[in-house]
Amino acid sequence: MSPESGSPYALNGKVRWENENSPHMVEPQQCLSLDDPCFLVAMRASAQSTKTEAGINLIGQVIDEDPSPILVLLPSNDEARKFAKIKLGPTIDVTPALSAKVREQKGRDEDGSTTSMKKFRGGYAIIAPASTPKPLQMVSYRIIIAEEVTGYPKDVGGRGDPLDQAIARTKTYREYFGAKVYVPSTPGLKGTCRITALFEAGDMRMRYVPCPVCGAYQQLLFKNLSRDRDKKPFGAHFVCAAKKCRIDFHHRDWMVANDRAVWLKTYPRQEHDEDGVVDGDIGPPGEWIPAEAVAAYRARGSGGRDPSFHIWQAYTLTSSWDLIVGEYLDIGNDAEKAKTFWQQTLGEPYEPKGDAPEVDKLLACIEKFPFRTLPDGALFVTGFCDVQGYALKWCAYAWGRGMEFWRIDGGIIEGDPTRDDVWAQLASVIKRRYVDQHGQGWGFDAFGVDTGFTTHRVYKFARDMKRAGYERVFACDGRGGPKLPAIGTPTKVTITWQGQKLGTTLLWPVGTWGQKEELFGALARMVRSQSEPMAPDGKPWSGLGHFNGECDRAFFEELTNEYMHVSEQRGRVQREWRKKGTNDRLDCFVGARALAAHVIGETAMTDADWELLILSRRPKPKQGDLLEGVPSLPYRIKVQQVPLPPAPPPAQDGTPASEPPPPPIVPTVAAMLDRRRQAQARAR
Repeated sequence: MSPESGSPYALNGKVRWENENSPHMVEPQQCLSLDDPCFLVAMRASAQSTKTEAGINLIGQVIDEDPSPILVLLPSNDEARKFAKIKLGPTIDVTPALSAKVREQKGRDEDGSTTSMKKFRGGYAIIAPASTPKPLQMVSYRIIIAEEVTGYPKDVGGRGDPLDQAIARTKTYREYFGAKVYVPSTPGLKGTCRITALFEAGDMRMRYVPCPVCGAYQQLLFKNLSRDRDKKPFGAHFVCAAKKCRIDFHHRDWMVANDRAVWLKTYPRQEHDEDGVVDGDIGPPGEWIPAEAVAAYRARGSGGRDPSFHIWQAYTLTSSWDLIVGEYLDIGNDAEKAKTFWQQTLGEPYEPKGDAPEVDKLLACIEKFPFRTLPDGALFVTGFCDVQGYALKWCAYAWGRGMEFWRIDGGIIEGDPTRDDVWAQLASVIKRRYVDQHGQGWGFDAFGVDTGFTTHRVYKFARDMKRAGYERVFACDGRGGPKLPAIGTPTKVTITWQGQKLGTTLLWPVGTWGQKEELFGALARMVRSQSEPMAPDGKPWSGLGHFNGECDRAFFEELTNEYMHVSEQRGRVQREWRKKGTNDRLDCFVGARALAAHVIGETAMTDADWELLILSRRPKPKQGDLLEGVPSLPYRIKVQQVPLPPAPPPAQDGTPASEPPPPPIVPTVAAMLDRRRQAQARAR
């Protein structure tokens, strides 16, 4: 191995391959040996697990002992060049047994090797991208190494999957001399992951290690990885699956050594006749087995399946358990970090967020709290209206620390949305006040209306509300796609209604994908919190949703009537949200959630900011200046600074109460400071 290989053992110069440094790769390499009769070996693995070096070693054996044609496929031209220049080429150069047999690379010499083709007596090794059909035509190969198949296109040259095409090129050798296909790869997305499909089609070998305390053999599963709260960095350790023993990091090297750890075949039990009688198959081992059962499971046959292996970084000697825990804790709500962690660290396919819990499970989470009031912990209110051809559907949500939320109001205003009386009813909704536990009244800090239907009537409504003193009414346009902000930069639009131009208003783009993922994540946590009092990190659950009895089955169905559809097109993963039915309540949540992020500047919120917001909502001391003692919130937090009197109750005769005055425009921090200075000057 050369320094260019990236191996930490070769940093100071070339070193020999030593099995002790990667004990988990011994058995896969035995299967790869030309002496083993198996045909295909699949290795689903995390990054930095030496899976690629096993393929290099196979190439070395072929060149040195049994020269044959070799094809190495990689996802792209860049990856193919990198493999040739950083992995294979330097290994050949520093290994005497190989450098003496591989022809030198000499410019345009047709008999010499090139970067993409290594020639040797009796064979050659072609390194090529899987995106081109040239290496898959007119040539037979005995050895195929298909690196990172998750990045391959689905079709090449109109002839189908490139891996299938490559395997077809081994037919002659396979029938008469024996052939070998090695497929090492990190996984892709769940449901479309090639390496996972190959792993599950094989005998599904998992690595079992002995507990240093009780001796039970078990898989090192991520769910059993724990940490100490009082240690730095984390005191990462595994909890024994058999007897809850503590397995510390210093035990790792002893456990994973090749004379202790074993590979066991975990493919499902095979049934061989109509009566369901199992012919000599003891079935797969569980997550743990007693030490005395290891021999029996080691003797289990493969049931006609090829070898397939799964390994992740907890077993490798070059990655610490504390580092794994740190990566996991760093994920937060970042979907891209979660994807990287699952695929690169755990070596497992990533399942994107997007599937909501079942409606029955959500109905079981309904709580008892009053409608149209602010529960304890609620700090500000946003709402959103979805415009339909027959009605306006709207919802109001209260938001607390960490974006915990409560649905506190909602309804349907039936009628033609081109009529003024329908919009007058929505205006009355926006003027509502919600009383908190201190008896203070708070109006909407933001209210959005979707412009997808009767667009210019919505524009007119937003402008009219602002003229009436309600500054926080937003005309919104939903935008799909990853990584869009909750609320983007607004554009000025001209209002044209009934043939007349009525001025302008602002149109605010709403990023919908992130809000849907936030909702479905919150719903999943809400369901889990019913049976698990603490989150997986040992802390109380955060960001939960709360719904009361006003939310029925129809409401939850509309709230969850979309899902994330994942597919592949030309080798690229495509993601899109698709509807299962009416989704108006989901649209209302998305808009309200986006506005909530906007009015507090969610991405910049700190613990200190949340504390200030909590203090600002408490009753103020009764002093001459209403602003005396009010904490100064950061300027980006655009919520009401002063509570409003609660809305008056309806009259005894049932007529509506008089319309409350519009909420005051929120003063800026600079204006607040200026008013304080004036009050202090008057006092002096």
